Amino acid sequence: MATFVPQTKNCSKLLGYNAIAEWVEANHYDLAGAVRLVFLELSKQPGDDDYVMEIQFPVCKREVDLNLRSLN
Repeated sequence: MATFVPQTKNCSKLLGYNAIAEWVEANHYDLAGAVRLVFLELSKQPGDDDYVMEIQFPVCKREVDLNLRSLN
């Protein structure tokens, strides 16, 4: 599971999605399912955006083709 929890309340979901996408690519993983949003702290007032949310993506390690003959 690749997760992202913003360090500030003003952090957007898009920033979290981008951070996970960069990590997935850099570490040779693939997305393996739908995103989950887990609210760790709810807004104090309805309509406010001062909540804390964890973004989660299931991942799996990318398979590597070790067939060296295919390189010729």
